[in-house]
Amino acid sequence: MHPCLNIAEIQERIFAHVRGPVLYEGKLDYRQRQSIATARRTLAALARTCSSFTEPAVDVLWYDLDTFEPLLRSLPLDVWSRGQYPSYPLREARFSRDLRPSDWDYLQKHCSRVRILGRLVDNTFESDHPYISGSVPVELLEILFDDPHTPTYVFPKLEKLFWNHGEEAVFRYFSRFLAPSLTCIRVATKDWTAARSSALRSLQLRCPQMNDFGFFFPGYGYFFVGNQVEQFSDTIRTLHPVERLAVCAIDYHAFRHLSTSTTLKSLFIQLPCAMDYYCPVEISFPETLETVDVLTYHLTFVLKLLANKRFASRHLNIRSRYHYPVKNLAHFFEQLRDHFSPDHLTHLSLDITEPSVFSSSVIDIQSQNTFDVGCLPTLFEFHSLEELKLASYWTLDLDDGWMASIASSLPNLQVLDLGTETGCDLSQAVLNVTMRGVVSLIDCLPRLRALGLVFDATLESLPAAPEYWGVWNRNLTILRVGTSPIDEPAEVASRLSSLFPSLKKVDVSSLDGVCHRWERVSELLQMYSQAMEEGLHAAIAGVDGISYTGDGSDLVDAFVERSLVPMLS
Repeated sequence: MHPCLNIAEIQERIFAHVRGPVLYEGKLDYRQRQSIATARRTLAALARTCSSFTEPAVDVLWYDLDTFEPLLRSLPLDVWSRGQYPSYPLREARFSRDLRPSDWDYLQKHCSRVRILGRLVDNTFESDHPYISGSVPVELLEILFDDPHTPTYVFPKLEKLFWNHGEEAVFRYFSRFLAPSLTCIRVATKDWTAARSSALRSLQLRCPQMNDFGFFFPGYGYFFVGNQVEQFSDTIRTLHPVERLAVCAIDYHAFRHLSTSTTLKSLFIQLPCAMDYYCPVEISFPETLETVDVLTYHLTFVLKLLANKRFASRHLNIRSRYHYPVKNLAHFFEQLRDHFSPDHLTHLSLDITEPSVFSSSVIDIQSQNTFDVGCLPTLFEFHSLEELKLASYWTLDLDDGWMASIASSLPNLQVLDLGTETGCDLSQAVLNVTMRGVVSLIDCLPRLRALGLVFDATLESLPAAPEYWGVWNRNLTILRVGTSPIDEPAEVASRLSSLFPSLKKVDVSSLDGVCHRWERVSELLQMYSQAMEEGLHAAIAGVDGISYTGDGSDLVDAFVERSLVPMLS
């Protein structure tokens, strides 16, 4: 083996590359789950390859766990008997003997490596968000954690804990996971009791490094009963200051308490439907609160929340379950202006978690409009915006003129997304936004680095070359087009490559009618990019013994004519 492979820093980089990014937040699709499984098998194989690989490979292998299952599986086979289900051997497993101190010594070799436990859930329990216990039966966990040899902290070096389990029988062992090294704790449970609130009041003593805390009410978490709101609020008022906080339903007393915190930088709020939002006092949050995230059933509840509150935050992200009446959107943004300072707000995102079903009927599309161009003048008052994401909002009234107005009114925009996730099939609609609108955007927004826009990309609406000569943006690497109509991929790719020299891929909706055409655009963009790179290299190095100076543009054009055109034909 090469001596370099014995260097600790090189080993860490190799094994971290094999593992890939640590995905503990959000849903995992099939490809991600398969990639993680493959990485874990590879790390296990590397750990068995040679003695110098064992420790660093096992460190990475045990760095993050979704559930307790690997902990049980690592015990000697004579400790527990498998259940009758081969796919879930732990479902009916039972301990065949008492645990010995040597068993816990062995477990601690692995437990001391774990830094992240569980998966960060949002607002629903789904198969992609397994309970922290996995398929391990509660009876087995009770025996394990009630064992007299169980250490005070099961995972002594744990840094992030995502506790998503609703059973009281499991939650009573919660304190065994509160290691002093914890910096982040998120609790998701279907039932919130006074006992659970009291269990969190000792967090400051148990976890002095914690700066990220949150509790969720998964499932149908828009509704709360009894005195749960009061219990949530009591939990917040007794919590020591943190930098990031995620909460469900809390009353104005808790909000008033949070407004006095100078350490709070990020606040996530899940708004219920049945709750008294009355706030009799003015509450102003300091500039130190940089980000506000809101999850709600309907934007109506956001307005109720904002009553008598003012924020100096820079980031505002709102996700609602359903659409807001289009005719009321202008009023919503006017109210937003009264509670968020236009001088401070730089990032605004509105999303809809359950968009409309796909429909290609023009009548249906008109009825499913989710945006009103009358809102734009109010939005333009937020002149400091750098990111504006309205991917779920669209109207056929948008045109190239409005694109020019957006560019001139919001000159600091770096990210813009309009209508790429509306749920409507716009590929057969007559759109008034064309590539000329795209030219207006990039001509006036030099800092633009990501653009999402539904526009007419059919041949008859494409601009002629003189209309965009001298206009380009090298910063933009992301282009999302939703269900934009297109008929000639080669013509579109040619213009996009001129406007966005750094663009190599176009993200498109999965709709069959336009997906394959836009995928062809991505292929052509990659081919053109490769040809440009090879042409520039040839221009610098010289071809056929001739030395070239300058930028080599003539040679690049010749290379494209000689190499790229035959590929396309």
